[in-house]
Amino acid sequence: MSESDNQFLNEFQALIGVIMHRTMNNLMQFTKSRGISMTQMGALRHIHYRGSCNISDISSEMGISNPASSQLLDRLVQLELISRHENPQDRRNKQLVMTDKGRQFLLDTLPTRQPWLTELAASLSSEEKAQVIAAFRLLSDRVSKIEEKPAVESSAAPENNPN
Repeated sequence: MSESDNQFLNEFQALIGVIMHRTMNNLMQFTKSRGISMTQMGALRHIHYRGSCNISDISSEMGISNPASSQLLDRLVQLELISRHENPQDRRNKQLVMTDKGRQFLLDTLPTRQPWLTELAASLSSEEKAQVIAAFRLLSDRVSKIEEKPAVESSAAPENNPN
């Protein structure tokens, strides 16, 4: 890997770290104030992006058991953020669906997660904003062309992997 590759990776990882820290800190404060855990928030987002899913899907996504998933989803049902419906093909299989209240809850998280972005935008000159926008467009284009690969299992450490 070239020196410029290393420098790019270091700077990009540092920026992602700052963005994630600020965003997640604000999101955790918001969800905690609403009585929702980050695991429940993850389940809510999963249901939102899938349209509908079942408890096994949530268990698999979160890496937890079906009973644990059912328990964490109970709170989202109580808050009317999701609903459970029978699957017409298999009545034993409950489908989880986002409610209007759940969609609004997710929309409400957007401004609370990133209030610092307005301040950042105000601190940049028009020329700097144009440079950043051009860089974002370039990065978005390149990222969209990279094939998404599954994450490496944590037990398969690189030094123990013969490949």
